[in-house]
Amino acid sequence: MAELEDYIRRELYVGGMFTSKSELMGYVRRSNNGKALKISINVEAFEKAERYKTQDGQEYVAMVLRLDTVYQLIEGQKDVTNITQILP
Repeated sequence: MAELEDYIRRELYVGGMFTSKSELMGYVRRSNNGKALKISINVEAFEKAERYKTQDGQEYVAMVLRLDTVYQLIEGQKDVTNITQILP
């Protein structure tokens, strides 16, 4: 698992540009049958995550997935990609 985490950290790019102001939140991978994406969020990272509130009082945690890596997951060209939060 440490090897996977090292890979994810090396791939921590947003829009093709490295940002040091981001937090690894979790991973996305294809299901075994390839018909769904499995999302795993680290509980500790989620508890510490930056939050925002909407006008109606709902609270959210904004996270980012790169579209190109999601497409690669769907096409089977990639096994896993990261979910990050861009920090202010």
